[in-house]
Amino acid sequence: MRKKIIQFLVLIPALLLTSCLDIFKEKETSESAYPTTVQWTLLLNQARFSKPVVLGAFYYTYAFTDNGMEVVKINIEKGEICWRSEEHISNDAFYDMDLLYSNGYLYAKYDYDESLYCYDDRTGTLAARLEFDFPLTCNSSAICYESYIYWPTCTMGGNDGIVRFDTRKIDFSKNTEKPQKIEAELFYRNTNQCSPINENLIENNGIIYYLTESVEQQPDPTNYVGSLNALTGEVIWEHKAGIPGGASNGMYIVNNRLYAMDWQLGCYELETGSTIFENVQTKEDQQHEVYVGTNLFTQGVTYYNGCFYYTGATTQLTFSVRPEEFCKNVICVSAKDGKYVWGDLPPDSASLSSIPIVIDDKAYFFCSNNVGLRVYNAKTGELLGSNAMFRTDSMGIPVLYNDTIIFYNKTDGCLTCFNVE
Repeated sequence: MRKKIIQFLVLIPALLLTSCLDIFKEKETSESAYPTTVQWTLLLNQARFSKPVVLGAFYYTYAFTDNGMEVVKINIEKGEICWRSEEHISNDAFYDMDLLYSNGYLYAKYDYDESLYCYDDRTGTLAARLEFDFPLTCNSSAICYESYIYWPTCTMGGNDGIVRFDTRKIDFSKNTEKPQKIEAELFYRNTNQCSPINENLIENNGIIYYLTESVEQQPDPTNYVGSLNALTGEVIWEHKAGIPGGASNGMYIVNNRLYAMDWQLGCYELETGSTIFENVQTKEDQQHEVYVGTNLFTQGVTYYNGCFYYTGATTQLTFSVRPEEFCKNVICVSAKDGKYVWGDLPPDSASLSSIPIVIDDKAYFFCSNNVGLRVYNAKTGELLGSNAMFRTDSMGIPVLYNDTIIFYNKTDGCLTCFNVE
C-alpha cells in the first residue's frame, strides 16, 4: 500500500505540486515572528517533566547523564553551573519527585530507588541518604513546612494518606553509602479507600490542602477535598467534591479561594470548603462548548489578573470526538466561574504539558513539534507572534525570573534565558 501511495505522488502534475508547496509556504510564514533577545544558553540534557526549583538567583533541576541522572545548580544571572551532584547510576534514567528545598538542603528522589537523597546546597555533595517505613512510590510530590517534609502515600493497604518526617532526625555524620532509616509517621489516614490522595499537596499558612483521586474522569461522589493542620494533623474540613481528581498539579490558592483545576474545574471557600462553583462538562456539553479540563500531564496553571492560563491534551486527533471549533489546548478561563474566555489549537500541535508564563498582559505558551513559542494578548487571545525555534513541552518547565524566561529548548538541547519583550 505504501508503495502505491508513493507511485501516486510521483504522478502528481508539477503545476499542482508547486501550488501545494506555495500554500504550505504561505501557511508557515503567515504568523508574525515574535522578537526575542537571548541572554544566555547552557547545554544541558534536562530531565523530562522536571519542574525546577528557583531560589533567588539560583535554578535547580534534574539532568540526564550518560549512565543515569544528576542534580544541577545554576546561577541564573550568569548562566553558569555552580555545581553538579555525583551521577546517580540507573538504567531507568527518570525521577519520581520534584526537587524540594528545606533548610539549606536539596532533596531528590530517583525512579526505582526508595532512598531520598539530600544534597548540601553550598557544594552539591551528598549529605545524607534516607529510607522510610512508608515508601515514596506515589507520583505526587513532597512539600515542606517548618522542619517537616510531607508526601501522599497510596499503597492501597490500609496505610493510605499523608506521611511526614522531621528533618531534625537526620544524622548528617553518617556514611552516605548506605541509607539511614528515618522514622516517618502516617500523619493523616485517608479512610476513603476508593479515592487515594494522588494529587500534589499544597500548604498555605500552616494548613495542608488535599484532593483525592477518583477512577473515572466524570463526577464521582466518593471524591473528597479537604484541609488539615500541618502540625497537629487535625482535619479542619473535608467535603465530597462534585469533580474528579486525577491531574497531579491540580490545586491552587488565589484570593482566599481553593481551586481544583482538574479533569473538571472546582472552586471552594478556603476556610470552610464550601463550594463556590463546580464547572462540570459532560460528554454532551463538549459537543457544543470548549472542554476546559486539565489532564494527568498538565504541569501547572498560571494565574494572572482574574484568569487562569494552562495547556491541555487536545490535538487534531480530538476532532473525532469533538467538533473542531471546540478543540483547544491553549486555554484561558475566568477565575470567577471557571468559564472559557479564549483558547487556541496551534497548527500541527500535539497535546501540551508545559506551564505558560504570563506577564505584562502577554501570555507565553511553549509548544512541541515545529510550533514552538507562541505569544498571545493575555486579555483577548490575539496571537502576537511565534518563534518556531523555541520548542519545549515537558522536557523542562519554563520559569520567570525578573524580566527573563528560562526554559529548556528542544531545538538545540540548551537551557535558554531570554528577555521578556
